[in-house]
Amino acid sequence: MTLQIDGYMLDLEDLPEECPLCHRAIAAIRCACDRVFADEYENVEAVESIIQCPACKHLFVATYERQNNGGFAVSSTEPRRPILRAFGAVDDVSPLFLQIYNQAASAEAHGLNEIAGLGYRKALEFLIKDFCILEHPDDAATIKKSFLKGVIKTYFSGTAIGNAAERAAWLGNDEAHYTRIWEQHDVTHLKKLLSMVVNGLNERLEYESLMASFETNQKNDDSPF
Repeated sequence: MTLQIDGYMLDLEDLPEECPLCHRAIAAIRCACDRVFADEYENVEAVESIIQCPACKHLFVATYERQNNGGFAVSSTEPRRPILRAFGAVDDVSPLFLQIYNQAASAEAHGLNEIAGLGYRKALEFLIKDFCILEHPDDAATIKKSFLKGVIKTYFSGTAIGNAAERAAWLGNDEAHYTRIWEQHDVTHLKKLLSMVVNGLNERLEYESLMASFETNQKNDDSPF
């Protein structure tokens, strides 16, 4: 769409397709309020537009930046509200895991990419240790003071959960150090590995719960089958 803004005729591409606050797919409403940013030679570099979400009714700012074809495309939308996650059975095992994970996701949603990875790494440690304490309460004191690497090797050695957790810890440690070891991987891979750990633990908790539900009847079952 071609618009006249602050005396400039500008070609703005489509409106944002997702609300950064409620995260619904939307047919955005552009409000009559724009701001042009030009350099000292009157060359327009960016445009900010006030947009309304028809779903949640909130207003947000869409920033358009100049493209190679001379038009302007949406480069960012602010403010952003992260999608709060819930993971299932593990949430009850480790409430702090859920809290830390969502805080890391909030940091990532606000562009704080240099600290989000540290949060995901901390969330992993709380999840693994809380789960191990649940399964091995007599080892609680040792688990709490042990390094994450040792806990994973002790309680998950040779398992898919252990393999994913170990690699998630590697990438999480990279987020804290000056030099990265796993340069071909980033926070996206860390989150995928963390998701694998969560899914594995949820399946294990579901299995244990379902098997336990048969124990009482099984003791009283005299059937040969």
